[in-house]
Amino acid sequence: MKKKVLYASALILSFAGITTARAQCVPVITPASIILCPSESDTLWSDAHDTYQWLQDGNIIAGATNQYFVADANVVSGSMISVVTTTAGCPNATDTSNEVFIDGYLFLPPSVTNITNNYICDNQDSVIFEFSCDSAVQWYFNGVAIPGANNATLVAYLPGIYTVEGAPAQCPNLIMSPIMPSEVTATPIPVLFSDSQAICESMPVMVGETQGNYDSYQWYINGNPISGSNAPVFFTTADGYYHVVATDGNCTVVSDSTFVWEPTPITPAITLVGNTLVCVPGGSQLIDFLWYLNGNLILGALDSTFTPTVAGDYTVSAFDGYCNDTSAVFQYTLSVRDAKANISFQLYPNPSQGDVYISSAEAVSVILLDNVGRVVYNDPAIDKKHQLALGHLAKGIYTIKLTSDKGSAYEKIVIE
Repeated sequence: MKKKVLYASALILSFAGITTARAQCVPVITPASIILCPSESDTLWSDAHDTYQWLQDGNIIAGATNQYFVADANVVSGSMISVVTTTAGCPNATDTSNEVFIDGYLFLPPSVTNITNNYICDNQDSVIFEFSCDSAVQWYFNGVAIPGANNATLVAYLPGIYTVEGAPAQCPNLIMSPIMPSEVTATPIPVLFSDSQAICESMPVMVGETQGNYDSYQWYINGNPISGSNAPVFFTTADGYYHVVATDGNCTVVSDSTFVWEPTPITPAITLVGNTLVCVPGGSQLIDFLWYLNGNLILGALDSTFTPTVAGDYTVSAFDGYCNDTSAVFQYTLSVRDAKANISFQLYPNPSQGDVYISSAEAVSVILLDNVGRVVYNDPAIDKKHQLALGHLAKGIYTIKLTSDKGSAYEKIVIE
């Protein structure tokens, strides 16, 4: 009785072994399905057999004869993959596995959407961008990475060029960027010339010239619109606070204010100190001095004092920090300049059409000055007699300066 039980058990195990062996003849591929991201790959494995030949859509894949097969998304996405094997002891010469479908993600090119407009009107405005990818996101401003800008949504406050890169959540290694960058523009705030401007001698001043391409303008004084003042440039002679409101196709922007006022000018005056003309008040209150003789600018005379060499009507202009003003005429005469000189001399002919002769009781040098004080003739020789060849000079009134050890003497001469 015991022998029969053992024999039956062995028979059952024998049949079980045959069944197991036959199940292993047909190859099995793992995993049973694959979804690949673009440019990615994954590996399919067959259970153990003697030989292998992998197929794509029923066609032999050249060289694919290993137990495993590397599925490249760029090659086999959308295909059915199977394997044909041979196994010793199996009834069939070859056995074919089930087919595994290689799926692949397809993505449209990434894009950026403006949730708002793409322009900024003032410093409180912003532009909101939405990126179509939401993984591994990095935003850039003018080519520089924005720290912490790693979400699909970006709030932009500055005008410039914005770019972004990122990946779909399903394929975090697939970094993509939109083809076109996103640009944010800003309507510039009108810029006036200065915080304050002075009205000098009741002359109109230009309050400002707006910087920008606007469609319309409205100027204001003390917060009230100025009727008819709708040009980009505005002139005024009235005291007050001014600003401009400008509009373009997108925005209305407001400039800062500028204050226009008419100060009381500091008028320079000329006094004579010794032989020198002095502008008062001096450099502590006035700057940028310009001296004039008979209405003509004296080149190089830029100080608060001037020592004249010829008689005439002198004026000086100066700047008090707000306005330029000019002194009253100071009539300067030679007798005032040098009363100590006592030189005895004769000058002839006067008027003259050419040569002029000078005879003096003592040796002197001769300098001839035109009506604005410029030296036009110089004879430094110390002598009692001088012949001046003046035929080349323009007609007019000139001043001859004679200098000796006693001082200087002056005489007007007319060249006809």
